[in-house]
Amino acid sequence: MRILIYTDVHFSQYSSIIRSRGRKYSTRLENLINSINWAEQLAVLEKCNAIFCLGDFFDRADLNAEETTALTDVRWSGLSHVFLCGNHELGRVENEFSTASIFQLCPNTRVINSPQNYIIEGETTELCFLPYVLNPDKSIKEYFPNKLNSSKRIVLSHNDIKGINYGAYVSQSGFDISDIEEYANLFINGHLHNGGAVTNKIINLGNLSGQNFSEDAFKYEHCVMTVDTETLRIDYYANPFAFNFYKIDINSTEECDKKLNKLRSNSVITIKCPEDILIAVKEKLLNYSNKIVESRVIADATKKDSSILVENKIEELTKLDHIKSFNEYIVNTLGANEIIQEELSEICK
Repeated sequence: MRILIYTDVHFSQYSSIIRSRGRKYSTRLENLINSINWAEQLAVLEKCNAIFCLGDFFDRADLNAEETTALTDVRWSGLSHVFLCGNHELGRVENEFSTASIFQLCPNTRVINSPQNYIIEGETTELCFLPYVLNPDKSIKEYFPNKLNSSKRIVLSHNDIKGINYGAYVSQSGFDISDIEEYANLFINGHLHNGGAVTNKIINLGNLSGQNFSEDAFKYEHCVMTVDTETLRIDYYANPFAFNFYKIDINSTEECDKKLNKLRSNSVITIKCPEDILIAVKEKLLNYSNKIVESRVIADATKKDSSILVENKIEELTKLDHIKSFNEYIVNTLGANEIIQEELSEICK
């Protein structure tokens, strides 16, 4: 069986500084529609059997009129779908109440709001679905009491993993890495937006499209993945529609150029720079307008352009009377007796 997986769509009208309007919906909603349609079509092209979303398809426990209407422009494939409940979708503490439940109205679709596992027909691979667990207090295997005769185990999750980065923070709670590795042959997780492999068994997939500045597009891409459940082969596909968020702190225009040259398409940028180069930075952004969706520049009055500071320092050094300074230092240190004065007059001719 081959499955396509994406996660953390956070389907919402606006996010971060993306507040503009598109042709029909908000810019963010149109970006998400394009992203989902791309993933759904990719699953068909790659001959997948099913599509899994690992939680937080929606951003909140309520949907407004525009968000609900925008769902009608998603071109769902005819494949089987599974949606895990994520923390952003919960109306109450219990996973039973969530905006993800709307997908129960769709044919050939399952919504997973409690841990459950089963063996794939015709294989010996066990799939374990682990929707969001608030403050997990037991070993991961205890969430799956059914003992199945499987040779491989894939856990599909939307949870914290203790001790790893979550944006600018380190998770202090969640499932233990060694416990996960002991239980699963492969653990694929949503929830944590900066994607990447934690170990060779544990993978944070990352969100389908960028949402805010806790993400770092210099380091992470927004991807979907396909998994062969028999061989455990994984393939990644970068979302060409994804928003890429950059939080840039610079001290000079030269540094600004180096950072801007690394931008991906559909960039969302915030730049903090010295106040004296604010206008120059804004002008430079115009050269990258084909790559930038939204931007803001924040002036820091406490900082000065480092290149200007260096130029000023060089100018100060060239104006300095070094011989006079040397004389003053020797006299202040050793005194101004006749011998010292005589020696200085010889040295400083």
